[in-house]
Amino acid sequence: MNSEYEKKFNDAMNACMQDLKTAEKGTAFFTISEENWKALVRVLRSQATLIDTIRFTIKDVATSDVLKWYLEQTMSIHTGNETAWKDELKTQAKSWNEEWRTRAMTYQEELTKQVGKQNEKFASDMEKVKQELQNQMQEKTERLYHRLLFPCLLTTLLASVLTLLQIL
Repeated sequence: MNSEYEKKFNDAMNACMQDLKTAEKGTAFFTISEENWKALVRVLRSQATLIDTIRFTIKDVATSDVLKWYLEQTMSIHTGNETAWKDELKTQAKSWNEEWRTRAMTYQEELTKQVGKQNEKFASDMEKVKQELQNQMQEKTERLYHRLLFPCLLTTLLASVLTLLQIL
């Protein structure tokens, strides 16, 4: 508000000064020309505007007594409600503390569930891998057994045939 007032005041003052300079210009015959007359009228209007602006601004400006009263009222309000403010802050702090504790417990439970699910999934996956390895080992063992057994049987059979041939 102050800067707006100063701007209006400075603008009006500058216009007034400019009009005064124009109004001062006179001719050697001491006649007032139309330009001088119009400038003089503008000066009078500018001064009237300045007076109105100052008059309305002074009504809105707070005096030192008003400011002191306002500060005293504010101080009495704040000091009178100090206990109520402390109680309200304590209540709010307890509420926030409880809310954060509840959130922390919720997050902890969710995390525990997720860890449990991951542990179960890991155990299940390990069981599947173990079963698959056992199946593969069984299959490999059977193949190896058949590969070794067949030549042994053949060798035994041939040895038996040869022994029979020799006997006959």
